[in-house]
Amino acid sequence: MLKQRIITALILIPIVISVIFFLPTPYLALLFAALTVAGGIEWAKLAGLDDCKAMSAYPVFIIAAMAGCYWLIVQKWDLYFLASVSVFWLLMIPLLLSRRKPLKQDEGINYLFLLLGIVLLPASWLSLVLIHQHSAMGASILLFILVLIWTADSGAYFTGKKWGKHKLAPIVSPGKTIEGLLGALVFGIIWSIAYYSFAPYSEVGLPQFMALCFLIIMVSVVGDLFESVLKRKRGVKDSGHILPGHGGILDRVDSVIAAMPVFYTGLMFLAK
Repeated sequence: MLKQRIITALILIPIVISVIFFLPTPYLALLFAALTVAGGIEWAKLAGLDDCKAMSAYPVFIIAAMAGCYWLIVQKWDLYFLASVSVFWLLMIPLLLSRRKPLKQDEGINYLFLLLGIVLLPASWLSLVLIHQHSAMGASILLFILVLIWTADSGAYFTGKKWGKHKLAPIVSPGKTIEGLLGALVFGIIWSIAYYSFAPYSEVGLPQFMALCFLIIMVSVVGDLFESVLKRKRGVKDSGHILPGHGGILDRVDSVIAAMPVFYTGLMFLAK
């Protein structure tokens, strides 16, 4: 499994870097919109949607929501929308980490999760697009946040595997440990300091930037836990099987879905 994860990552990383630095924002937006729709299909399955007609309709709602995001930009309401989504993810931190009530498997369709998918997936896509076009450093900042999430995830995995003893959220995800979270924070903060040292973001001071990165690592962990709730309630291990060693698209981007809106919102507020 680990070997497959590494091989898949080695294939995907150069592709992602090339897309971020060489594709103009409109083309990047279209490419990631397609991935968002694919992730939406996995989300719908986790929410219990298995009827063919309903399954074909759900991506239409995702696409319509992404189109609506452009209307939000025109109306200059995009930051308010992303700030609202960020509040949702911040509230999930204490809710998921403190959960002690066992999760029951869903027998039918979970309409709340379906509705959340129509909001949360386009919000992450919108944040990604806005970060990429933000400034001359947009591509660099976008790559930074993605690497931050992946570094924290890897730090949590290897630290938890080596030293993990104390469960972080046993009801939601029994495999995650407090030691893993600490590893994620240490690895993530080291990467954040290294990035800021070589490519300082002049609109935000180092203390504020580090505080935001600390928050992003916490939110990325919660994004992972949130998808674990969906999978546990549906009784499945992975959201799909498209990526060898990683599972489905959602299994690879669950942390990104949560972190992107919070990062962009925080960046905009700190830059004011």
